[in-house]
Amino acid sequence: MKYMIDTHVLLWFYGADPALGVKNRVSELPFHHRDPFDRILAAQSLVEDIPMISADESFDRYGVNRIF
Repeated sequence: MKYMIDTHVLLWFYGADPALGVKNRVSELPFHHRDPFDRILAAQSLVEDIPMISADESFDRYGVNRIF
């Protein structure tokens, strides 16, 4: 399976922008999913309270509102 990620996700994560809160949220997530980029996406979805469009059911374990 191949993935493509918008580099902004990585920049937001490492930038520790307090307005986003993603870095802190990622560190609080359990390790249901070992892929670090998917964990960042899950945290972003939770912090921003926006649904995620994905076929990956592992996001459901994080409480992400997944659409697909």
